[in-house]
Amino acid sequence: MRAVLHGGSRNFFAMPELLLDRCTHFRSPHASCDACVDSCPREALQFTAGQVQLDAAACDACGLCVAVCPEGALAARISRPLHDPGHVRAFVACEPAVEACGEGILPCLHAMLDQQVVALARAGVRTLETAHLDCASCPRRPGDASRLETRLADFNAACRQRGLAGISLARIGITEWKKRTVDLRVASSRRGFLGNLFTRPAAALLSPGGNAASSRDARAMGIWLATQGNNVLPAVPAVDLRRCTLCGACVAVCNHRALSIQDFGATARFTIAARQCTGCQLCLDVCRDDAVSIQKWHEPIAHEFTLFRRRCKQCSHGFWEFSETEE
Repeated sequence: MRAVLHGGSRNFFAMPELLLDRCTHFRSPHASCDACVDSCPREALQFTAGQVQLDAAACDACGLCVAVCPEGALAARISRPLHDPGHVRAFVACEPAVEACGEGILPCLHAMLDQQVVALARAGVRTLETAHLDCASCPRRPGDASRLETRLADFNAACRQRGLAGISLARIGITEWKKRTVDLRVASSRRGFLGNLFTRPAAALLSPGGNAASSRDARAMGIWLATQGNNVLPAVPAVDLRRCTLCGACVAVCNHRALSIQDFGATARFTIAARQCTGCQLCLDVCRDDAVSIQKWHEPIAHEFTLFRRRCKQCSHGFWEFSETEE
């Protein structure tokens, strides 16, 4: 673990590890995702020869790239919020504000993972109390879409549609935060929590018996919301049947089976599983017919389509065709 200076305070967090085999640019030369590059306030992430490169000298381990990557291609130690079960509250602070590391302290407040938000909601937390400096003047300040407040607002709206309580944000002073969390941090340390998770939030934080996703899987929010009711989801794939030629390119690049074709011989089923979608947009990037789109925080309108096997009258080549009853 290295320490670098940031804004006059000492950053105790390690820079992220780039897992190239998870990156969309490793999986397809047509990938357009630039979430990590766009989020980096120090331009430590750049595209070189079609691949993402991490400049270790420029990185100050803010963790913002980890929070925005839809595929979990950046791994870093992201501490989870402290949790007060008796008062349905959780506590988190940014490292520049408290100048320390450990449980409940993030390198940047906006580096909090969506999976951690889900874990808090499942645990019954209703208020997230935060201590931080002025984000507007901080060099680590992310774009509006990546800010914790924005992401939490979208999540709360989806919860309200399902009749669930959301999580409110409450900012408190640094001294007050330290006073409220000192006992919780000691108790957490005694339980053996090391003050961080190695980007396994979905598997490690979701309660037993739930739909916990696999290691570094970005689907935790969509999966959990889908089990609570058929309303809006974070990323919703849609296919325009008038444009789709059923070439299968989108299915081939989707590692999460958000788009899939199940072959039954004479027929097949084309399935859209929106709760599995990470929003990586690879399906859009490879579709030459502009038949695929990704909508944010929409309700899935179609899930399955029936396909029939046909043969070309000229060359006898087999191909799939949508059922005439599909619209």
